[in-house]
Formats: sequence, C-alpha cells, structure tokens
Amino acid sequence: MVSRARKAFITYTQSLLHRTHGAAQTLFALLLLLAAGSSLADTDSVQSEYSAEGSILKIGVHSFRSLEATRKRWEPTATYLSRVLPGYQFEIIPLFYPQLRQSIKAKAVDFVITHPDEYVIQSIGAELSAIATLIRVADGHPFAQFGGVIFARADSINLNALSDLTGLSIVSARDDALGVFLAQQWELQKAGIDVTTEFYNKRFIGPPQDKTVFEVARGKADIGFVRTGVLESLAAEGKIQLSDFKILNAKKQEKYPLHLSTELYPEWPVAVMPHVPQQVTEAVAMALLGIQPNSPAAAVGQYYGFTSPLNYSPVEALMLRLNIHPSSKQLAIEKLAQPLITWGFAALSLLLVLGGYLLFHFKNMNGRLLDVNKTLLQHKTMLNHLGEGVYCMGAEGQTVFINPAAINMLGYTAGEALTCNSHELFHHSRPDGGHYPVEECPAYLTLHDGKYRQIEETFIRKDGTFFPVEMTATPIAVNDSIESVVVVFSDISDRKQAEEKITQLAFYDPLTQLPNRRLLLDRIERALAESSRHTQYGAVVMIDLDHFKEINDTEGHDAGDSVLQDTASRLLKTLRETDTVGRLGGDEFMVLLSGLGEDWVAAKDHAIQVSEDILENLRPAHEIGGKAYFTTPSIGIALFKNYNDSINQLMKEADLAMYRAKDGGRDRYELFDNTRPPT
Repeated sequence: MVSRARKAFITYTQSLLHRTHGAAQTLFALLLLLAAGSSLADTDSVQSEYSAEGSILKIGVHSFRSLEATRKRWEPTATYLSRVLPGYQFEIIPLFYPQLRQSIKAKAVDFVITHPDEYVIQSIGAELSAIATLIRVADGHPFAQFGGVIFARADSINLNALSDLTGLSIVSARDDALGVFLAQQWELQKAGIDVTTEFYNKRFIGPPQDKTVFEVARGKADIGFVRTGVLESLAAEGKIQLSDFKILNAKKQEKYPLHLSTELYPEWPVAVMPHVPQQVTEAVAMALLGIQPNSPAAAVGQYYGFTSPLNYSPVEALMLRLNIHPSSKQLAIEKLAQPLITWGFAALSLLLVLGGYLLFHFKNMNGRLLDVNKTLLQHKTMLNHLGEGVYCMGAEGQTVFINPAAINMLGYTAGEALTCNSHELFHHSRPDGGHYPVEECPAYLTLHDGKYRQIEETFIRKDGTFFPVEMTATPIAVNDSIESVVVVFSDISDRKQAEEKITQLAFYDPLTQLPNRRLLLDRIERALAESSRHTQYGAVVMIDLDHFKEINDTEGHDAGDSVLQDTASRLLKTLRETDTVGRLGGDEFMVLLSGLGEDWVAAKDHAIQVSEDILENLRPAHEIGGKAYFTTPSIGIALFKNYNDSINQLMKEADLAMYRAKDGGRDRYELFDNTRPPT
C-alpha cells in the first residue's frame, strides 16, 4: 500500500517538472528527487524517528505586519502540510524581530520563513538551510523576487528624484532589513547619497510597515521606506489611496506588477533548522513544491506557490557593499566570485553524471523521464549562452577568458581579445577623446586593492564607437594573493537613452529646449544657498514679450512658436555660460544671474547691463517664412543676498518689477526696490 508521504512525493514530482525554471533550479529539483526517492523507501521509519521527539513541527514566520494577520495568512499552509504528511502537526509561530532570532537561537522552531538578509545572517550563525523560495502573486502574475520602495506624499512638489532627498527626514520600520531599508540605502549610495549623514532625521518605528505609510501620509516624515507590495496591500484594504503618494526612483521591470524603487532580490526562503532530520526536511520540501496556485493554502497565503531555492548571493553582495555582512568580507567576496569561474565546468559535469544516474536507475520510467533528460541537455547548452558579458583579467592585465556575449558586444573575435590587455583594447579612452590612464581603471584598481566595485563605465567597440556599460569587478584571491579579476558587464545604452529622454521631458521646455519652471526653481534654490554661503549677490530677471499675443492670434501658433524659439536662441547668445535662461511658460522667460560679487551697486549695475543687452538683442525683427515679426521685452529685476523669504516671493518681486516696466511704456526694465541695497 502506497504511503501518504509517497503520494506527496508523486504529486511533487508531477508539479516540479512543470514549474522549475533555470539550470540551477532544475538541477536542485532533480537532486532532491534522487535523494527523496531513496529516503522515502521506508516512510514509516522516518515518522517514528522524529515522532520520538514530538510530532509538532513549528514554523517561525517573520511578521512585517500584525502578528494576527500573519498567523491567519499562514495557517492554511500549516494545515496543508499536516494533511499531506500524516503523523506530523505543523504550527505557525508569527514573530517580530528580534523574537525570531531568539527563537532560532533557542531552537524553539523547526522551520523558518523570513526575509533574505535575515536568512543570510542566520545561515551563518544558526546553519539554516534554504529548502524552497516563496513565489508571490500580484495582478495575476507570479514572481519570486522583491525589492524596496522609496515614497513621498504626492503633493511634495520638490521631491522628484533621488538628488532631491538630502536634508529631509526618513521613516522606516527597521534599519537592518532588505526591503525595508537596506535595498533603498544601496540605491541612494549608488547615487552618491550617504543615508547616515545626509538626512537630518531618521526614525525607525518598528513593524508593522503600515505605520511607516501612515507617518508619511500625516506629514510626520518626508520620505518613507517599505518593501514592495505594502502600498498595494493597504490600497486593496481601502486604508490608503495610491494616488496620494509618489514613487521616487521608480523602476519598471518586465512583468513585475508592483511599485519598485530598487533592484530586485530573491523572495523569502523557507529554511530548515539543523536539528530537523534529513528525511523530514525532504518530505516538507516536496510538499511545499507540490502546492498548487488554486489551493486554499496559496489563496489565503496570498502566494502562487514555492520553487526550489533561488540564488541568495545578490543579497550577500549587497550586505558586503554596505559593510554589514557578518562574515569576513574577503571570504565572502571570494565566495561570490568563484562560481563565475567554476560554475560552468562543475555544473556541466554534475549534469552529465546526474543524467547517467537517472538513466541507469530509472530506465523503466515513462516518457516524462526522457523529457527530463532532454531538459538537462537544453540547460547544458544554456550554460554557454549567458546574456551578460564576462571576462577575466589576469595579474598582468591580459584577458585570460571572455564569453560570447562580451565578444558580440565588443565586436572582437575571441582570438583578438584573448591574451591582449583588456584596458588597452577596449577601455583606453574617455568619451570626450581624452586618455584613460590604466591606473584609474576599476578592474585595475580591484586587481591591486582587492575591493569589489560596481560602477557605470564606457567601453569601446572594435569600430571605435563608445557604449555605456554597468560593470562589476570582483577580485579572485588564491592564498591571500589576488591573482585575477572577473568583470561582468552589460550594455545600458537603451537605459541611458530612456533616462535622458525622461530628464529632457521632466526638466526642459519641449519647444525651446530651455530649462522649464521645475528646473528653474531648483537652480534658484541652489543659487540662494550659494549666495548665503559665499555672501554674494545674484539676480532674477523676469522677461515678458510685448504684443506676442497679437502674433499668435493673427498669424497662428506656428509663427508664435518660431518667435519663441528665436527669442530663446538670442537670449542664450546674450548671457554668460554661468547664467541660466529658461522658459516659465507662454511668452515668459527668466534669467538667473549668480556670482555678482559682494557689492550691491556693482551687482545692480551688472544686472542692468544684462537687461540692456537683452533689450538690444530682442528688438530686431524675427524673420520667419519671409515675414518680419516684432516684439519687445518688458524686464523686471530682483536682486538677492542672504535672502530669507521663499523662492515664490523672490519671483513675485521680479514679476512686480516687470509689470512696472509694462506700465511704464514697455521695452524697458525696472529694478525691484532699487532705492537702497537690501540688508
């Protein structure tokens, strides 16, 4: 008679063959099948062995919302495991941090479901081992990865990019969790922002993360950090409106339905404690991977199912970059880098051995086994077709290995690239044509100081064209001596073009290509700060074109647009490179003058001279389509130094002066409050 555990094994086998993706996951699944096939020969003895210690198996689940909500969410999963594995009773233990760590240390739980960075720490300290990775579902799509979200209130008009975040306040649940803080910290660090020094206030208010969202909603903090899915969950429960918030550094990932501000990392692992017998571990792993998306456990648990454990080395890499990894940094780097060299050979050998083992021991299995063997051959081929470029640089700078993707991107043949100095071959110059010293090359620096680096660079194709790349350089050490560096890179040309297009649309006027109101406000804010820091004057010059509406009304918008474009060109030719000219909208332009010195009279005279030059250059006719169009400017000037009022007030002062110029007859300038220097 077939045991219940063997039935679970058969169910798992059927689902596994349909649901594993990627060489590493398929390999793990097949290895688990082999181990399970032999260990389930006597399921009754497995049950009796562990039943001697007690039949209750406790699953510690890290709770990032309320404990009761976590319990209700995971209880159907425990019920499912108790049903398919008779003789065992599974119990959900929801825990906040640090209670989870205490329970692991005290061995008060048998299995753990927690976030990846906690798993990395506990896999070292408590020897936890991942047996599965959670697959979540959102908007009908399954996904086994997650990230972090950086958000603010939608009405925070001055918060639109990471560069806007310095000097503000942050709220988060914790400062040591991946999706809650660490992923966001790394994104800011890549943008040159140090979270530890560039925010005036950081508060960590504990779980649940709902509190973080409500703090930002109430204006108690400028910026909030939460993991992906929290905002969507609260919106689905009717507690917030997503339109009340804006996502900063928003990233679009194909088929990823949630708001995202960071890179993606593998989802939560299910891990087993070292005291749990191997046979029990295998049975639980098989049962988890056998959960179907339409089952009650998956429906209440709000997940799609489980897959074989994903690669958690990206989480370790992030922890290394932030200097929070509990192990030796050098050992961890070597651990992450070594697979780049050894993975292909080891995996290929293991796949071949595994294929022979399966054919020898299961030659009587049905056609599904043949399909599995075919899949193995397909995955073996996939190992030789990585999408990212990879090359290895030896101690003398020579290229000792390069993969096909790198060859295709660079345009060289393998024979041309191998043994050549990689820097001299495709990294020798900067985009402006200047020489790039090898001593400044990231790969060369890593070879000499042993530091892991991730940076954006520019490589050179064989035809001489430049293309942007995102590259990582990882040292390979043998006996504490760095022997080589592995460089992984990808072409980010499309991403750069998209970023430039987004920047152009967000900060520049599409008609004149001048800075728009948003960028002008940012430039004024910086000019005010510089003025206060160096006690120098600056000026805002407001320009309005007289009689422009008549051109639009009588000649049409095409003629009006041409006049505006010609006006922008003339203004650019009039000003210094250090000055800023932009279009506020309609026929209104603005010029920002900075660095006018400490003397009010000299600053005033300079602003007046610029205004007179503008008057002179804008008076001549605009020759467009064989017709002459005449406009004159009305100009208002507002000086500033140690200015204590708002930017809007400063612009209002320049506006008032400009309207005085209009009232005084137009084609002239007026200075706001020009009777005495400001104090």
